Amino acid sequence: MSAPTSSMSAVRKAVMGEDERVQRGELLSSVDDLYGGVRVNMEHHPMDSKAFTTLLKASISHWKLQEKRGVWIKLPIEQVNLVEAAVKEGFRYHHAEPDYLMLVYWIPETTDTLPANASRRVGIGAFVMNSKREVLVVMEKGGRFKGTGVWKFPTGVVNEGEDICTAAVREVKEETGIDAEFVEVLAFRESHNSFFSKSDLFFVCMMQPRSFDIQKQDHEVEAAQEGFRYHHAEPDYLMLVYWIPETTDTLPANASHRVCIGAFVMNSHREVLVVMEKGGRFKGTGVWKFPTGVVNEGEDICTAAVREVKEETGGKPQVILEQIRFVLCLHVATTLL
Repeated sequence: MSAPTSSMSAVRKAVMGEDERVQRGELLSSVDDLYGGVRVNMEHHPMDSKAFTTLLKASISHWKLQEKRGVWIKLPIEQVNLVEAAVKEGFRYHHAEPDYLMLVYWIPETTDTLPANASRRVGIGAFVMNSKREVLVVMEKGGRFKGTGVWKFPTGVVNEGEDICTAAVREVKEETGIDAEFVEVLAFRESHNSFFSKSDLFFVCMMQPRSFDIQKQDHEVEAAQEGFRYHHAEPDYLMLVYWIPETTDTLPANASHRVCIGAFVMNSHREVLVVMEKGGRFKGTGVWKFPTGVVNEGEDICTAAVREVKEETGGKPQVILEQIRFVLCLHVATTLL
């Protein structure tokens, strides 16, 4: 009985002394996340790689004592000298933005459940038709259609944090000078291995023009960003990019979207399949929810939905029993059907 008591005492001692050890410069400063892990945001000031290695080794031992799971370290591009040290300690690349690199480390000897990086670029095509049933088209200066004489809809990539409808309005304005209003999504398609092996979601949006003075787009000279910057990262490589001309940087953006599914599964008795999560934001809340999950890189949405239901339930549904919730789901199901 003494061994477990001693172990618990060591854990409590480690937890209680963490702030003091961080202040004394013995551990990396970290914050707990909702999934039993920790996040480390490194400061922008320079740090020696040997000093960082010492802190990192001590911190990993400390996190193991606390039974932490995943470790996330956000390294600003100014601290690129620390990347090799982290990789040598078992960290791998997760994702990158122009000004930072995110590295991850899974501590337990169990299946790594750290969420995947964004795996989709989301694009739009704008179908803009006026009252004369004339459709707005453009001819590109560069890209795959350069020099082909092909006329096409205005297209572009949805920026990180941008809605599809907002992106469609912006792209039409940027490419043609036309102010347009988003009406609806006409169709979408998904493709795989389209950009650095990433998947691609493309939405065709119907738009109504609000102005009619077409202005040809010209790239104006802007201040060029000096030096290479991070573009994206996979577990086994880091991609850097550099724009040479003194013109607007038109290098394509990295995949910026994770695509998720929620599965609404209803049997012939109008009973709906729900699950209760062991971890995450709903841990310990008693909340019942639909099976959900992330669409993997190279995976179709429909395939992901089937896989997530199978993985989360094993084909053994847990039926909603509360009458109010059952009536609500029954109403929704009746509406959908």
